[in-house]
Amino acid sequence: MNDWKPSTEAETIAIAQSYLEYQRVNRELKIIKEEKYFRSLLNDTKARFINLETRSYHPYIRYQKGRVLRLFQINRLVNTFTQEQQTQLNSIAKTSYDDTYYSINFRHKHLMATESYGAFLWVYSIFLENMSQIQNKPDYLFKAIRILEEGVQCLSTLKKIENIITLGNANSKLAQEYGLAYLYTSDIRYLTKVRASVFEAKRIFECAHKPHLEHVQLELLLILSDVFMKNYIPTNLIRRYRNLKPIPWYLRAIENVIKSEFFKIEGIHL
Repeated sequence: MNDWKPSTEAETIAIAQSYLEYQRVNRELKIIKEEKYFRSLLNDTKARFINLETRSYHPYIRYQKGRVLRLFQINRLVNTFTQEQQTQLNSIAKTSYDDTYYSINFRHKHLMATESYGAFLWVYSIFLENMSQIQNKPDYLFKAIRILEEGVQCLSTLKKIENIITLGNANSKLAQEYGLAYLYTSDIRYLTKVRASVFEAKRIFECAHKPHLEHVQLELLLILSDVFMKNYIPTNLIRRYRNLKPIPWYLRAIENVIKSEFFKIEGIHL
């Protein structure tokens, strides 16, 4: 929070209120069971942020708006919305992240050399990658990659970083996005980038004495690169893969491609 540096007392209050909005909405969504209350909370939340945005142009408020709207996007009750209503919600959330990014780059450049900016880029990239899957728009994935590359660069060049795990997580996420980009393009250069990001994430987690973090994701991405670069011994790869169970749902697309390609090459079901 300190990185965001509000310039006036009114701005400080608006930022604090936007911060509390996330906690309020998260708490309310955990107990809401009916569509009418879900819609009411969403409308109330949008009205609150309209009020906050009229009081301050600070990018943190737009950032929090995007994070709060994301809570609605991932709630099961959003499925009661029409496709048009879901698209509108997605658009408002995306605009909030986009506005945060451009506000920092053009009006609050002092934030660009902070850990908070690097962390924001990581969250922004995750949002874009999710949107690429929900709306089947590869362009969002490639934008997510560009944003996260900037985030990793930002965090890597800081003289001091309070939470080194954030940098490890950013590298791990970047490796996953490179893997997805390979599935879209079959461009072998993305696999080279996968490996570089995986090894950097592993190095950071080991330095933080937490080598277990993101282990399944990082190992599966290495297996992806090994299979398509034909850099493996079949028995070793089978053992590595089976040791990863269970594999999270968000890695299922990568897992399925690995299994299909390995069967095509070796005639063996993983």
